[in-house]
Amino acid sequence: MPMPKTIYVTEGAARLVGGTITETTGQDISADPIMIALGPYAPPPNKTDAVTPDVDEPGANDAQRVVKMLIDERAEAAERQYLWAWITDQVEIEPIRLDGPINIR
Repeated sequence: MPMPKTIYVTEGAARLVGGTITETTGQDISADPIMIALGPYAPPPNKTDAVTPDVDEPGANDAQRVVKMLIDERAEAAERQYLWAWITDQVEIEPIRLDGPINIR
């Protein structure tokens, strides 16, 4: 999946970043716990750095979820960060890059 154009966030400002997670098998993920984190393009950040999404809404069906992170005054300046997501109770599912690149300046 191609990444959208670069997202610019001014340090100290606030902006939501994220997207839709789709379980390609059609499995219901509507109640599964999801964690998100900012990190480099590869490898994914440590799961210990992950947090619950600031926005977590149902998608178009039970196999989709819309999750977003609020990047606000807590975020430090960093270039080329990506938003990663995990469905935490399904260890066999690899983390996915959900949004980015994100430049906080």
